[in-house]
Amino acid sequence: MVFSSPQEFIDKLNNWFNGLISIPLLAVAYGYLEIFSGGLQGIYSFNDYLIGGIIVVLLSYSVFSTRAYKKTLTTFSKEDLLSSRIDSYFNVSKQFYLQIFSVSLLAVIGLYLSGSIAFAGFYAFLLFLLSIYRPSLLTVANKLGLLGHQRDLFLKENTISNEG
Repeated sequence: MVFSSPQEFIDKLNNWFNGLISIPLLAVAYGYLEIFSGGLQGIYSFNDYLIGGIIVVLLSYSVFSTRAYKKTLTTFSKEDLLSSRIDSYFNVSKQFYLQIFSVSLLAVIGLYLSGSIAFAGFYAFLLFLLSIYRPSLLTVANKLGLLGHQRDLFLKENTISNEG
């Protein structure tokens, strides 16, 4: 994907980020409120150990995905064109957000099937995790190792310069 400016890039990345958070957030918030008002009970009765095991598996996958994301961000070569690095950053971030989104959906399913608020608590952890990786121009500039004039153009002038 070709971005005409850093602002366009961050806007599109934030659209993915916010869009993938909003769907499970609404479902978890509604489920949480319904459970406490007595309007929602789990479809199945799960053992607390099973619920804990499911959450541990989902947590492990989330941690693994986060570590892989962080590692991939460090592999971008500073010799590549900035526009190429931005495109790679966008694709890697989008993939990470989709992975966390899939875990979020499993947490929502767990919440509605079991009626256990432990899944809502786990989703709150996922929101905290995502808040650490919330996209911003400064974060992107730091992760891509932008320095000097190129950094100033990216952050202040809203320009993507492929010149070092």
